[in-house]
Amino acid sequence: MEEIKRLINACPKTQTEIAFEIGYGNQNLITMFKRGVTRVPEDKIVPLATALGADAPRLVRLWCSVYSPKILAVIEGMMRNTVLSAQELSWIEGLREEYGEDHVPMFLRRLIKRAPASVG
Repeated sequence: MEEIKRLINACPKTQTEIAFEIGYGNQNLITMFKRGVTRVPEDKIVPLATALGADAPRLVRLWCSVYSPKILAVIEGMMRNTVLSAQELSWIEGLREEYGEDHVPMFLRRLIKRAPASVG
């Protein structure tokens, strides 16, 4: 995934530091992730996002859209929504704090229900 490469390149940490933070003993797999030679294992995508300072829900959604699109469709269908990024979720939480859970104006409720998935 090109996004993994971009995030690794933008991260101020060394690949060795990133590898250590997600439980690897050396940088070899980080280099392989970056080059697209191997995919990030599903159990490492959230730790990798954290190590890179990236939005974990957004990266998980992107990972699923590439490697498990059917599972992503099932999850989003069950949730009746798309997976929200941390930024989108904070926007919705801010509206709820400002207006109260039950007093959000009707047009804002419609916006919340239709919040788009953001992968960029």
